[in-house]
Amino acid sequence: MLYLPLPMQSKNPLLSEAAEELQRVLEPTGGPFCTPCCMAATGLTLYEIRKAIRELILVGWLSASMSGCRICHRRAPVAFARLDPFSR
Repeated sequence: MLYLPLPMQSKNPLLSEAAEELQRVLEPTGGPFCTPCCMAATGLTLYEIRKAIRELILVGWLSASMSGCRICHRRAPVAFARLDPFSR
């Protein structure tokens, strides 16, 4: 009998591919990045970025606030990785 390998599964099965891509971009630096800079870094659409940000906030990996973007230095709503997920 021939056994085929299973497709690669993500680290977190609850996250979409867009959320995983955003997490890969934010992981090395931690952010904060505004939405247009996240779009440029990942190649995702505005809808996908907003959905990914919501997903990562819900699992406790990401937070958002009004601050300056690390890339464009514009004051806007930015997303940044939490240093200690699940901390308040």
